[in-house]
Amino acid sequence: MRWAFGDDTHAIILSDINMDGHEDLVVWSGPDGTYGDPSYTYYLYDKEARRLVENKALAKLMEGNSLSRIIDGRLFAWYRSGPCDRGEKLIGIRGDGAEILARRDYTTCGENAIESEDISDDSWMKLEGEPKK
Repeated sequence: MRWAFGDDTHAIILSDINMDGHEDLVVWSGPDGTYGDPSYTYYLYDKEARRLVENKALAKLMEGNSLSRIIDGRLFAWYRSGPCDRGEKLIGIRGDGAEILARRDYTTCGENAIESEDISDDSWMKLEGEPKK
């Protein structure tokens, strides 16, 4: 890839992101994440077609966000808008479906600013159960 983002940025991720027992493919597609961070195209394995199929619904949920990690069928995403506004969301994936399981939006400026120690507190992401199948 031509864009340099960081030492730990991957151009291709091969992982079972929807927990169906088949490898899926995440491909770096450009700098369209938040503030020029990497953006990705998501291909999930379709058992019936026996091939990888682009998942546009997942891409839509990730639009304008940056992927931070993938753990157990969940994508962790974040965004920033200007110097103050921030947001995070947790997207659950099962089969070819994707849904937002949790989200929070906050500001780091002014009287409603989140405290700095609360920014890294991810307790808001702890959910009961799994994404719907």
